[in-house]
Amino acid sequence: MEDKLTKAIIQAAGDYGLDPNEVEISYPDENFGDYATNVALKLASRVGGSPREIAQILANKLRQIMPELSRVDIAGPGFINVRLSDRALIDLMDSEPAKPLSGKVIVTEFSDPNPFKLLHVGHLYTSIIGDAMSNLLEVSGASVFRVNYGGDVGLHVGKTMWAMLKQLGGENPQELAKIAHRERGEWMSRAYVAGNKAYDEDGRAKQEINDLNRRIYQIQAEKDKQS
Repeated sequence: MEDKLTKAIIQAAGDYGLDPNEVEISYPDENFGDYATNVALKLASRVGGSPREIAQILANKLRQIMPELSRVDIAGPGFINVRLSDRALIDLMDSEPAKPLSGKVIVTEFSDPNPFKLLHVGHLYTSIIGDAMSNLLEVSGASVFRVNYGGDVGLHVGKTMWAMLKQLGGENPQELAKIAHRERGEWMSRAYVAGNKAYDEDGRAKQEINDLNRRIYQIQAEKDKQS
């Protein structure tokens, strides 16, 4: 639609010898229209005359050239705002989605499940909504980077690991074999709750958890150096 509007503006300004490079199409506030152009101001500075008078001439011709425009208005010193008809918008949705975010780079962060909580419908909801929003941003022309943090480092990890170590009798990974695979999710969730409770209610446990958390960060830092 932008190309069609540009050609219509050039046709409307035929008497002025308008260069295609002089035509700039922008997106105004939705209250003013779907597209806008300052071409009348550019022409006025080059050929002389009132920008608003030139804008009015162009607006009158645009209404005749493009029947799919429901409104063509003059604003400010000579801006031209145009609004598409409902029929034109429906046709445009099928053929050429608008790209108002073209050139934008957007990072969307969603999901971010807690590794120590069982996934439920709420996690599914945020994942679907986040992905749908990312798709809409992409269709609008943006370059979208989806980010999902697993949350495998942080105080919540220290709390959970503390409770797990208590239950396993220390750093005894072989003890995990006693816990069925299908039960480990719920087991970690219970450890997460126990660690949180101990951190809030037991000063000694809080210190142990903080020490463990620092160690976890050190392990992560060493892994980052190796990668």
